[in-house]
Amino acid sequence: MSSVAIGAIAAIGSIISAFASKVQELYNSKLKNKTLTVTALLLSISAIVGGICGLKANQYVILLIIVIVTNLIYNFCYGMYYTIIDKYLKSFANKKIDTKIFAAKNFFSCIIRVISGLFAAFLLGRMNTAYSMIIIGVIFTILYILMARYMKNRVGLKPEQYPKDEVKYDEQKSLLNKEKVNDIT
Repeated sequence: MSSVAIGAIAAIGSIISAFASKVQELYNSKLKNKTLTVTALLLSISAIVGGICGLKANQYVILLIIVIVTNLIYNFCYGMYYTIIDKYLKSFANKKIDTKIFAAKNFFSCIIRVISGLFAAFLLGRMNTAYSMIIIGVIFTILYILMARYMKNRVGLKPEQYPKDEVKYDEQKSLLNKEKVNDIT
């Protein structure tokens, strides 16, 4: 593909990412507690499909189109994920703790990106991009399934189902306590 075509696909991907961040509320309302899991699996499975199709994409145009579509799916998931995860992290925080939460998230996110980048570079040094995409897609699919099982009883619960130490910074709870104090006095 020419650099112009790759640039156009990247631009379309950015538009799709912006659109996804805008419609994430609708997506999240339909999937509820499974939003992050479905988004992650959609991302990892599209990497596998893109890798499989990428093996012969230079011979068949339809396979090249599928690789491009999987790249656009990645952009859609990317735009949606970052909006939803920030919204989720803010739901149990207030102004005193949210800076620490987002600093920790960004710190670990960057560490994971470095490790993933080194692993991807290792793979790309030994095999072509399509096989690397397949391997990374399979690894992340397994990780996402394991993470979904782990999170099932820990994330997306009703506020009263969380342990007290996890919701101690919840603004809604502190507001309710203030209202109760005002009602008593």
